[in-house]
Amino acid sequence: MQWELVGALAISYALVFLCIFKGVQSSGKVVWFTATSPFVMLAILLVRGVTLPGAGQGLLYYITPDFTRLKDSQVCTIIAHAVQQSSPTFPSFFYYFPFHSW
Repeated sequence: MQWELVGALAISYALVFLCIFKGVQSSGKVVWFTATSPFVMLAILLVRGVTLPGAGQGLLYYITPDFTRLKDSQVCTIIAHAVQQSSPTFPSFFYYFPFHSW
């Protein structure tokens, strides 16, 4: 048994119980903390990532495009697949076309 996970689960159960036990008075504080803590964590991770050695080179590599790769047919296939998957509403347009319109 993984005792670290059991301890974390017990702590989370205790926190949930305390939030429910205290009622509506504490729920506003809990929501404020849970809404802002991810942004604080992202800011900390961003500062940590930017201060690592070689971060500037990595950012330049990420931002600078390599147009010679567009000549490869496999890249075009990947781009077409990404565009199709990124638009969930695209297949729903076919439902509005009449079946016997031709």
